[in-house]
Amino acid sequence: MFGPVDLPSLSGVLRGVVELCRRGDRSVGQVAKDFDLTETAVRDWVKQAIVDVGERDALTSDEREEVARLRRENRRPTA
Repeated sequence: MFGPVDLPSLSGVLRGVVELCRRGDRSVGQVAKDFDLTETAVRDWVKQAIVDVGERDALTSDEREEVARLRRENRRPTA
């Protein structure tokens, strides 16, 4: 399904969950059940990990954080 990747920006548990899904020996649903997570959350984490390592074109986690920061700054009233 997917090859191994370096996921340096993910926390330990999240990294483990994503790697289990990417290995393909268990379904996303089974991994979610094993960790008592929602299947939707696990699918989103896997999708974002794929983007973060450059296998899919979309905003990376760092870019998402920057956009959120800039939006917060723009909402603040200036003196």
